[in-house]
Amino acid sequence: MATAVHYEYQGNAISHVLSVDEVAEVRTVSRGLTHTNSHTQSHTGATLAATLKRILDAFVIENKVC
Repeated sequence: MATAVHYEYQGNAISHVLSVDEVAEVRTVSRGLTHTNSHTQSHTGATLAATLKRILDAFVIENKVC
């Protein structure tokens, strides 16, 4: 997941890539009476939100996001 920041500085629009992070894969397995299903979920809303929260906390900018 790539996270970019955009801001204005002295009247100029500035953009920077803040972070590029690998989003961990989550494997879910459901077992029924006759078969087993396995699904990989790496880009769910919950996974992306948790990754973004870690980035915001690491750069101490959680209160500067709009």
